[in-house]
Amino acid sequence: MSDLLHFGGSHSALVDSLVALLAKSGGSRVYVVAGNHTKQDVCDRFKDQAQRAGILLVEEGYQQIGSQGKMVVRGPGLDREGLRRRRDMSRLWIGRWME
Repeated sequence: MSDLLHFGGSHSALVDSLVALLAKSGGSRVYVVAGNHTKQDVCDRFKDQAQRAGILLVEEGYQQIGSQGKMVVRGPGLDREGLRRRRDMSRLWIGRWME
């Protein structure tokens, strides 16, 4: 979602998709990532729109989800160091239904 989050005009479609696809249970989670280049006011507008739809997004550090995946990823620049660099250039929110 990160590339779409960057463009404010996509926020309604993204939030509508979250509302439609996120299971309606207390344990449901959505992981939203935006590049550091995405302006704070754009991120805030998305978070506000999600909250109005009943989804709370809380910014977390990657350590919260375990940044060392188990899947082997292959491709140019996709070694562990390359993936770490990409992760370090982004922000993470974990979303859930509001109580």
